[in-house]
Amino acid sequence: MVALDAVAGTLDVFQFEHAPSEAETILVETRNCPRPDIDDARAADLLVAKLRRLLYSRGFFRMSDLRIDAQPVEEQLHIPYWLGFRGSDGRARVAVIDAVRRRFEGAKVRRLVEAWLSSRQ
Repeated sequence: MVALDAVAGTLDVFQFEHAPSEAETILVETRNCPRPDIDDARAADLLVAKLRRLLYSRGFFRMSDLRIDAQPVEEQLHIPYWLGFRGSDGRARVAVIDAVRRRFEGAKVRRLVEAWLSSRQ
């Protein structure tokens, strides 16, 4: 099972062995999360395109009649991130850590978070 970020569709796909069960998730109510900016149809198109590129880049270009089907799930799944701010001279820099894997994230996630923070009113 793979998933795509619904905020902008720009992050790498997330891979799961199976759909997370209720026992594997925690319900959190917060306003501190970006709203999805793409609808289910656009997300499905983006996901299929990303998976096709990924498969072809790994040598699966010889496959004939490749069919990838994307279906939305009912529940939204949010990946938690820790944000760190540092800086001087009036300039703040953001560091983003995946709170599940406990690893620093790269530029794609950082840009997404910075855009979300600068759009807040």
